[in-house]
Amino acid sequence: EATKAPDGLFAPGWIWFSIPLVPSGSSDASTVLGYNAANRVFDWDNLNRTCRIYPDDFRNLAVGTGYLGWLDPEDAYDPIYNGVQPALPFAQTLASAGWAWVGVPATQDIYSGDLLVMKGGVTRTPSDDQVAKDPWLNWNWIYWDGAKRTAHIMSLAAADDTWLHPWYGYRVWANTEDVTIVFP
Repeated sequence: EATKAPDGLFAPGWIWFSIPLVPSGSSDASTVLGYNAANRVFDWDNLNRTCRIYPDDFRNLAVGTGYLGWLDPEDAYDPIYNGVQPALPFAQTLASAGWAWVGVPATQDIYSGDLLVMKGGVTRTPSDDQVAKDPWLNWNWIYWDGAKRTAHIMSLAAADDTWLHPWYGYRVWANTEDVTIVFP
């Protein structure tokens, strides 16, 4: 199946993005995105708490991971590639406390309240985790709207959005290590 980035997401300047499908061919960032991504695409190593740069530190884009990219002022892209839907439910483990960069592992929007989080054999809904004495995640996830050139908050309640969208990259704060987010 083919997937195309939302119009305006890959606007000039900084972009936060993810990929929703497992690429059918090469997972190389330049191949998937359709432009020379060398020294312009970064990911976050959640375990070692560092940014990594393509192609020196990593080459392949992965579903469920968020990325940071740079497009020059004369650049504007609407990436499109062929891929396959990852197996759902999709589990993304955040190995360390602190920031993590995640993305939607699907081509459809996902309501934030439909996610699950797991730790140590215990499963919580987002609402349960949010009101727990020891919440595992901060449920205000930050994302960058490339078309509007501004940051927004995805939250369970009144915020900019309560839905997660394919192709968008989200910044999530984990209050503890080894928390797994389960996308339905």
